[in-house]
Amino acid sequence: MFKKIFFALVFLLQSQILFSDISNKIVLTVGNSPITLYDLKQEVKLLSILNPGQLENQSVENLQSLAIESLTIKKIKEQEIKNNQLDNVEDDEFVEYEMARLLKSLDVDKTSLEKILTKNDLEIDDLKNHILIEIRWNRLVYRIYKNKIKIDKESVERQLKEYSMKKSSYEYFLSEIIVPVSESQNPNEVYQKVKGRLIGEKFENIAREISISQTRDSGGEIGWVNEKNLAEIVIKKIKDLNVGETTSPILIPEGIMIIKLNNKRKIKNEIDKDQLKRNIILNERDKILKTHSKMYLNKLKSNTMIEINEK
Repeated sequence: MFKKIFFALVFLLQSQILFSDISNKIVLTVGNSPITLYDLKQEVKLLSILNPGQLENQSVENLQSLAIESLTIKKIKEQEIKNNQLDNVEDDEFVEYEMARLLKSLDVDKTSLEKILTKNDLEIDDLKNHILIEIRWNRLVYRIYKNKIKIDKESVERQLKEYSMKKSSYEYFLSEIIVPVSESQNPNEVYQKVKGRLIGEKFENIAREISISQTRDSGGEIGWVNEKNLAEIVIKKIKDLNVGETTSPILIPEGIMIIKLNNKRKIKNEIDKDQLKRNIILNERDKILKTHSKMYLNKLKSNTMIEINEK
C-alpha cells in the first residue's frame, strides 16, 4: 500500500514540479499533517546534503520517492512523539552533540555547512529539526522497549576478544586537492581535467593553484592521520593505494576531493578493555532498539491515514 502511494504521488509530482506558483500546494496529507510541493523540494535538497555522493546519479523520480518516504516518516514520528508528550522536552544539548557528530561524518565545519544550506535555500534550523525528531523518536522507542533489551553476553565476549586481537592500526600521510563544482558542471569532467594535469605536474603545485582547501598554501598537505579519524569513504578510497598514488574523486558538499597517499605506517593500539566492553554493549543495545523501532514504525504506518491530493 505504501509503495503504491509513493508511485501515484511521484507520477502526480512530475506534472507539477515545473510550476513554481503551486509550491505551497498540498500534495499529501499524513494523518493531520499536510505536506506541500515546497516541502518535498526542500527535503530532496536536505537529503542530498546529508548523503553526499550517494544521490547525484538518482533519477528525479527516485529522488522524489525518497523525499516522500522521508517526510512521511517524519510526520508519523512527530505525531507519535506529540501523542506521548515528548515534544516539549528541552533537547538543545543533545541536538548540538549530534550536530558535532554529523559535521565530523561529513568532514565539514559548521560555517561551511551553513553556507551550503543557505545556498540551497535551507536554514540550520531545518537540519536541527531533522536531528531533533530522531532524538525524540529514539527516546520514545527506548522508553517503550527498554525492558525487552537482552544482551547476548557470549556475543559481547566474542567481539571483545576479536577487538583485543587487533593490536595495530594504520596512519596515513595524506595530501588533498578540493575543487569547487558549480551546478552547471559535471563533477567527473572537472575531475578528468585535474587528473590530466596530475600526469605531468606535481600534486602540491596543482593544490596551491586550484584547491579551495585550507591546506592549499602547504601544497595540500594534511599530515599524518589515524584511520579511526578518517571518514569511511576516505578509508575505502585510500586503503588499496600504493604510496604516491591518488584517489578517484570523492564528492563532498564543496565539490570534489582528490587525496594523495604520501606514506603509511602501522602503529600499536592501546586498548581500554572496560571502555571497549561498554561500547560493544551499547552497540548491541542500539541494534536491538533499531529492530524494535522499525517494527513500531511499520505498525504506525499501517494505522496512519495517508491521502493524496490529486487536484
